[in-house]
Amino acid sequence: MSAYKTAVVTGASGGIGSAVARRLAALDFSRIVLCCNKTFPEQTRRYIEEKGIQCTVFQGAFGTGAAEEKLMQSLDRLDLLVNCAGVSGFGLVCQTPDEEYTRLMQVNLDAVFYCMRAASSLLLQSKGSVVNIASVWGVCGASCESVYSAAKAGVIGFTKAWAKEYAPMGVRVNAIAPGVIDTPMMAGFSDEERADILSEIPLGRFGTGEDIADGVAFLYRCGYITGQTLVIDGGYIS
Repeated sequence: MSAYKTAVVTGASGGIGSAVARRLAALDFSRIVLCCNKTFPEQTRRYIEEKGIQCTVFQGAFGTGAAEEKLMQSLDRLDLLVNCAGVSGFGLVCQTPDEEYTRLMQVNLDAVFYCMRAASSLLLQSKGSVVNIASVWGVCGASCESVYSAAKAGVIGFTKAWAKEYAPMGVRVNAIAPGVIDTPMMAGFSDEERADILSEIPLGRFGTGEDIADGVAFLYRCGYITGQTLVIDGGYIS
């Protein structure tokens, strides 16, 4: 097995995923694998390679198991898996069509399960760790985002259960629940809506991808934390 430490980041073309990947380039990894569906994370890949770290991009549609298996079979080592892939959706539950429910569950929850299952043997060999990106809505729920909230609550539940399953073998599993993060997901909000949301955040600003990336780095380096959900929300739901 290669002695080089390897990290995998799903959703690497998104605002949080790209920030996480860049932050990992400052740690002890020799290889970082960026996973994406459609948008190729070229700038992130170039940034990592300029740091002298091997970087590869894996493209695939996660959420059904096939892409996740193919990804993990391509690796000979895995020390950190960061499940960042996510999509949002808005609407009343009574008006949510089947295809929208399936889309939200596949990307936000199913992909996390399939990645973890496919990665299990590699993580056990390296005694690696996992950080799952959930959401504050998985903690407290959000009106008109019921399916998204349910999926992220499932991520938190998976995290707690997996931490207990894998701890005896030296594998740690934690989650981060971001609050309102200023990424392209916020593009659908008007200036007035953004101002209303901002007024409810005690720290007085939206979060950034870098805020979440710092949390990932902390959980990776702190070897006595497992089964926890780190809320990074500027005090939004405190």
